[in-house]
Amino acid sequence: MSGVLLGLANLSGIIGPAVTGIVVQSAGDNIRNGFNYSVIMAATLLLIASLVFFIFTKPDKHNKNLPLSSKVANL
Repeated sequence: MSGVLLGLANLSGIIGPAVTGIVVQSAGDNIRNGFNYSVIMAATLLLIASLVFFIFTKPDKHNKNLPLSSKVANL
C-alpha cells in the first residue's frame, strides 16, 4: 500500500510542473496573469483536498474517564 501512495506522490511531482507550464502558456503574452492563474489553481486544489479530508475523516473518540497520567505520552 505504501508503494502506491509513494507512486501517487511522485506522479503529482511530475504532473504538477507540466500543468503549471500549460496554465502559464495559456495566458499568452501576459506571463504575470499565467502565474497568477497557476497560483489560484493550486490554492483551489488545496481547498478542495482539505474539504474532502474534513468530510471523510472522523476524529478519534477519547474516553473522558481516564486518569490524567494515562493521557500523557511516555517520552
